[in-house]
Amino acid sequence: QEKSAIEEITKTLNEVHFASSIRLNVGGKIYETTLDTLRKDPDSMLCAMFSGRFELKANEQDGAYFIDRDGKLFR
Repeated sequence: QEKSAIEEITKTLNEVHFASSIRLNVGGKIYETTLDTLRKDPDSMLCAMFSGRFELKANEQDGAYFIDRDGKLFR
């Protein structure tokens, strides 16, 4: 039942909350990518963040999700 609920939430997030492109603000550096790319490595922090298991809030002004890391090293 829990797995089904998570799958339903993930489906809703994919359709409603996450656009086909995702903006990330990493230490002040803006990156744009896709949700599929962020979820490519199932063991990564980014996959976990955008799995639907956590409540994420994009910046109201630019729509970017903030990650507190060095933007230059993030590439």
